Amino acid sequence: MKINFTPPALIFYTESLPESLGGQARGPIIRIRPKYENDLGLLKHELAHVQVWWLTLGLIGIAQKLSK
Repeated sequence: MKINFTPPALIFYTESLPESLGGQARGPIIRIRPKYENDLGLLKHELAHVQVWWLTLGLIGIAQKLSK
């Protein structure tokens, strides 16, 4: 596990992801496959999702569920 401070996030390297994904952000928690541990582009992409989550105080998830 790693901690990112800007934006605040916990980063886990795990195989516990849907098969088609290399990484996933859920709120302030990021999961990335171990084979992509050094993929800075993937990490920055997932951190962008975390930043949106923080900027909306988590309301982005509610808005997405209501829009379906």
